[in-house]
Amino acid sequence: MALLDRVHDASRLMTIMDHRATNFQQEIEELKSGSGPKQVAAVEQQAIAIEQRVTDLQADNEKLMAQLVKATHRLELFNKELNDAWVDLSDTQRQLK
Repeated sequence: MALLDRVHDASRLMTIMDHRATNFQQEIEELKSGSGPKQVAAVEQQAIAIEQRVTDLQADNEKLMAQLVKATHRLELFNKELNDAWVDLSDTQRQLK
């Protein structure tokens, strides 16, 4: 009888240990895949931060594009003024000859 009790207790212990091992394996797989609740929350926070950064960069890009358009317009005006000055200089040199 005592031997049967020990076998029964050992069997229960093995079953409990098997369940624990299975739970640990599942937890390890969740940690490896990063699908635990903490990992999901961390990834969501990172996604929010990245989306905010993208929005900020798009706003900066729009400002820079507007500045580029203004600078290009000013450059075109300066080029026109320079060309006009060259024409005036050429006319003046011709008149001096």
